[in-house]
Amino acid sequence: MPAPVAKPPVHDKPVHPFYFWLLRVAKGLGRFIYRPQVFGTEHIPPSGTPLILAPNHISYGDAAILQTVSPRHLRFLVFEPIYYHRALNWVMRLMRTIPIMPGRSTGALQKAVEALQMNHIVCIFPEGEISPTGELHQLRRGVERLAAATGASVVPVRIDGLRRWGPAKKRGQATVRFFPALPAAEATVENIAKFLLPPGQAAPIAAPPKDAPAPLPEAGKG
Repeated sequence: MPAPVAKPPVHDKPVHPFYFWLLRVAKGLGRFIYRPQVFGTEHIPPSGTPLILAPNHISYGDAAILQTVSPRHLRFLVFEPIYYHRALNWVMRLMRTIPIMPGRSTGALQKAVEALQMNHIVCIFPEGEISPTGELHQLRRGVERLAAATGASVVPVRIDGLRRWGPAKKRGQATVRFFPALPAAEATVENIAKFLLPPGQAAPIAAPPKDAPAPLPEAGKG
């Protein structure tokens, strides 16, 4: 059998200056396309403070609209096949995204711990996948593990008004709401979900039970 092709390493060097030029262009384009209504950006601390963003996941455009409205660069955890897609890998690497795969996420979460130790903002979609209905599904506990390992606060973020494939249902209808930060000790999936539930939904849609993963090493001990 032929030897498997090695995947390129995750690119975690400092963000290239070209990215920030590209980001300015993308932000302008994103504002033109989405015309988003944005609330709560005051809950994002200035540079030099680590933070975890925990948004709901309704669309392939969620990451684009979040980076469009965020005052700081975001390090996204991205589904591994998307990260390594031939047409997308260059921009994934440029953005310093972190590839993650359900069922074997410990390495990706450790990379996220390192990013937080460098005072970056890490964005993890705790549902783990796009909701097929727009309703909130049960959150996975990777976000808790990150907060517990680093002491970083968690800002829940609710996105509304996007179609599954990315565009807004109506121009100007997309909204992004950043909620007040939860201290690490209070950043449970149960508390985060309270902010992410859409109007009219009483509780997240339950997922089949899974074995509890091992905790990540605490900051400075791994």
